Amino acid sequence: MTIACLAASFAAQAKEWTTIRFATDASYPPFESKAPDGSLVGFDIDQGNEICARIHAKCVWIENSFDGMIPGLKARKFNAVLSSMTMMPKLEEQIAFSVRLYDTGSRLIVATGSNLHPDAESLAGKSVGVE
Repeated sequence: MTIACLAASFAAQAKEWTTIRFATDASYPPFESKAPDGSLVGFDIDQGNEICARIHAKCVWIENSFDGMIPGLKARKFNAVLSSMTMMPKLEEQIAFSVRLYDTGSRLIVATGSNLHPDAESLAGKSVGVE
């Protein structure tokens, strides 16, 4: 996961920032979700709050659908995205990413006793859903 930033020089200009508007999709615990009181919680929220604390800026959290993150960033509705986004070459053509914060590998899980196996041959012709 990385922080998607529109401004490639975000870190270099950090001293000038008094407010950072972070977009997040609060539907992906434990990275970002809502506590029972409605506040945003999770690893990504903690990361953003720490960034703001270190540069003495105010954090403003903007909830946004994940599909709208890149369009919103490009439209400058927020300064950065903190919502578990995978770095892909196609996305890197549109936005600037921070260094990778963590790596979340993909896994295939099938029911015990199933004739399916976690390989391409076993899954040929099957429909696979991912989140």
